[in-house]
Formats: sequence, C-alpha cells, structure tokens
Amino acid sequence: MNFSVPPPPMSIAGKEGDGGSRGGNSAAVGTPGDRSSDAEQPADLPDEFLQLGGNLLLSKHYHEPDSSISYFPNFLSKPEADNLFQVLLNELEWRQRDTLVRGEYHREPRLTCWFGVPYTYSGVELQANHVWHPLLADIKDRLVHNLDASFNSLLCNLYRSGRDSIGWHADDEKSLGRYPLIASISLGYERQFEVKTKRIQPKFRQLNEWGRHLRLPLRHGSLLVMRGAMQVHWLHSVPKDQLAFNSPTASRINLTFRYTHPD
Repeated sequence: MNFSVPPPPMSIAGKEGDGGSRGGNSAAVGTPGDRSSDAEQPADLPDEFLQLGGNLLLSKHYHEPDSSISYFPNFLSKPEADNLFQVLLNELEWRQRDTLVRGEYHREPRLTCWFGVPYTYSGVELQANHVWHPLLADIKDRLVHNLDASFNSLLCNLYRSGRDSIGWHADDEKSLGRYPLIASISLGYERQFEVKTKRIQPKFRQLNEWGRHLRLPLRHGSLLVMRGAMQVHWLHSVPKDQLAFNSPTASRINLTFRYTHPD
C-alpha cells in the first residue's frame, strides 16, 4: 500500500494534557464548483490508515511537487479536544456569510470565523483580525513547530448539523500561493472528507492505487495536512450527512490554518 506511517502522535501533539473557490476540511476557501462532473462513488481508504494515520501520496506530476495528505487521527487527546470544542463553540464570533457562486450570491451552509490578515474569496471579504483566541494561538504555535511551516491565518468553520456542508473546491486563491500547506483540525461530530481529481482523466505521472475519488472520516481531535500540488490538481469537500440532519449532537468545528500572502 502506498502510504507510510508518521512518527507517534506524541511527537507532534505536544505534552500529554496540553490543555488551515469557496470556504476545511477544511479546509475551506478557494475556487467553487465541481470541474469533473462525474457520479463516481468514492473509495474508502484502508482501516490501517484511518486508525494509525500516515502519509498518503495522491498523485505524482510532471515538473511539480507531489500531491499528498498526512493524517494524524489522535493529534489532540480527547480531553483537550473536548475542551477546545466547547470553548470555541461558545466564545468565537460565528457568522453566516454570503458567497458568490456562478455569478449569484448564496448563504454559506455553515458558520465561519476568521483570524489573521485580510482575505477575500468568492466575493467574501474577511477583515484583518489579529486578536487570536489564546487556545488557537497555542495550536498555531504547535503546528508551526511540528510541521516546520508558517501560518498567519485561520478560517474556522462550524457545521451545526448534518445539513451544513462545503461543496467541491480547492484552496487555490492567489494569496495562498501555488502550493500552499493547509493544516486542518477537526473537532466534534465525525464527518466524511472527500477528495477527487479536478479532471476525469488527469495527466499524472502516477495516481494512487485507490483511484481519483477518495474519502476518509475525520475523527474528533484529528489533524489532516494537505501538501504539494494538491490544490492545483485536486478538489475536496465535506458533503451533507443525511443521518445527522436533525441531530442535536452533530455539530462539528473545523480549523484550517494556512499562510496568506499580503495583497
């Protein structure tokens, strides 16, 4: 199988008990719309990858970095994830925004909160917000240290129930650069995260063994990292979950850290 297991979660999560188109899973801003228009069912990734995590090569390209994801299912301990979810749910200033899709404005089917430099996507203008919540600032510092990457912005998404979702998109806004690294933390109800190639017949040097449309459940406290040319060649989404349409316990928060280049 074409994936490798990363170092034990403790090496990236910090000390035990330490208490990153249109808007993460996640990840969550970029160019809207499905550019592949197929009805192919997604392939589930192996249980070993879902349980242990690892580094998964999605595709190799000509003259570009590989497209890949890394998954850490236990990045946060359950007590820390539980506390972070409740604090952010109650203390962040969540808003529902209107986004431009195919020339028309629509209400985003989720709530959002922004931290960092000014940012614009799909007709949505996010003002600078440099007053980071202390728990989020701590998470950002840990990601910077452990991923050897820079982050200056964060889009928080609140999915209130299974009715909330984010459609197919790529985080390919110009201000993110061509090959951004997006770090996405999931809290709360477990939702499916799907990826697929932008084209039905992509011209890759190599495609992963599971195909061009994949899915994995993002568990409470997990970290997903998107790397390389993924935003150039792949789309991702969090579809609606019909089993949780009316569930009062199906809320999910997604934290997508990224580096945004000033205009």
